[in-house]
Amino acid sequence: RAPCCGYIYGDEECSEYTMVTYNTTDDAEAAGATVTHTGSCGLCSTTQDLASYMAVFDMTSAGKACGVKSLLSFDRGVKCYMDLGLTEPCARIWTYDSLKDSEVCKWTCAKGWSDPYNVPPSCELNDCLQCDEDQAGPLFQQFGGRTRRRSGLESAIQRPCETVAVLAHEACPGHR
Repeated sequence: RAPCCGYIYGDEECSEYTMVTYNTTDDAEAAGATVTHTGSCGLCSTTQDLASYMAVFDMTSAGKACGVKSLLSFDRGVKCYMDLGLTEPCARIWTYDSLKDSEVCKWTCAKGWSDPYNVPPSCELNDCLQCDEDQAGPLFQQFGGRTRRRSGLESAIQRPCETVAVLAHEACPGHR
């Protein structure tokens, strides 16, 4: 039993909503909320950020490009992530994540810049992604809230099925 982030919609068009962290999905559903991801709500838990995550299948490649820009200027990094459709708060946490990676994973990632995301035949993460997962991932999850796995979304990185939430995302659920 783990926390989840849910939306309580305030109107028939679903243009207004409140994000609430619930102790369990059962609690969220009992409150009439729509679960948007597992884990607590955070800076990336908005519907706009969900739409961006759904639209950009390979956020890792896009993130590399934005990460390089963030090394030149924090504001350029934020703008790059916002150009992918993320809200400003979410773009900021992605930029901080990029800077953390550049601090603790720089040599690992520089060495494997063009490596495939997963290493055959085991499909383990490459060394750079594993470093990000271990070093920057926990803070990103704590403050960002939404990740692709927590949202039940596929990505260009292969993940074990049991680590991906099973969720259905509907535009304006229950309001047709």
